[in-house]
Amino acid sequence: MSNAGSILTIAILGVLIVVPWFHWRRGIGVHYQALPLVRPAMSLFTLSVFSKMTFGALTGFEMVAIFSGESRSPGRNLARSILFTAPLIMLLYILGTSSILAYVSPESIDVIGPIPQALNLALGGLGIAGAIVPVAILLLLTNYLSSYTLYFSTNTRLPLVAGWDHLLPRWFTVLDPKYRTPVNATLFMGGIALVASTAVLFGAGNQEAFALLQIWSWTFYGLAYLTMFAIPLFAPVENGLRPRAALRIAAALGMALTLSFVVLSVFPIVEVASRLAYSVKVVVVVVGANFVGWMIYRARPPRSRCGPPDELLANKYVGRIFDLHGRLATRSGYRVKGDQ
Repeated sequence: MSNAGSILTIAILGVLIVVPWFHWRRGIGVHYQALPLVRPAMSLFTLSVFSKMTFGALTGFEMVAIFSGESRSPGRNLARSILFTAPLIMLLYILGTSSILAYVSPESIDVIGPIPQALNLALGGLGIAGAIVPVAILLLLTNYLSSYTLYFSTNTRLPLVAGWDHLLPRWFTVLDPKYRTPVNATLFMGGIALVASTAVLFGAGNQEAFALLQIWSWTFYGLAYLTMFAIPLFAPVENGLRPRAALRIAAALGMALTLSFVVLSVFPIVEVASRLAYSVKVVVVVVGANFVGWMIYRARPPRSRCGPPDELLANKYVGRIFDLHGRLATRSGYRVKGDQ
């Protein structure tokens, strides 16, 4: 389903990228630059946009570890897929954004649906927008459903594994007796998603609510990345990790970028009813959710009273993940103490 959604999105982006060239060939005046080089103004707003854009573009590769146990030769195939698709994704984003800006001014872009907005303006003069735009919206909706199903499935596995490691109460480790899926973790994540998507609607317009939902989730994501980047920088040597200098430099740069994103997440980049209210909502939700998480962590039974996790299930779900982690760590510059 995720693959089908991705293919449909690429098809819609392909149409969007081709339309300005079609207009140019027909002599229709469109201000279009495929690869514009513009020096942005140095301001807090542009820095905030840069941190959000860069962090969003460079994250997500850790998901290969979560689903590596369900993949064939993940250490080889997933690395190849990243090397192959990363340049294509870059071109799609750059050319797609240039096509949107050919028809919509930056201040008028609808952050919820910029692609249907641009297609509607681009094809309106051809008399076929009424047929193509609804189809484009339907295809994009299919992609959103596919993508967020993948994200949700990923997130439900994280409390499960944390429960196995006794970092969360064992309630999160309950599995369906037939399908072996994490029942309680799925219910927990579904409840969080329902509460967040409902609460964000109060006192906010459509674009502000959409921006808040995005910034809440991505800020939590950023905090997890800060922890990940801290491992090669601050892990005690006696733990056996000896990252090389190149990896430490890369981790330091990644931490600096991620920290700027987290700090600047309190500043809106869309029109909002109140900038102060927006910032307060971001701070309260991020701090409050982490406090609730800390309370759940405190509610876990002491490690001495925790029974061992089901070894069979643990091997089924995460055994190959640990193998991939080892391969990636070796390729990334980690040297485990005692290795030759």
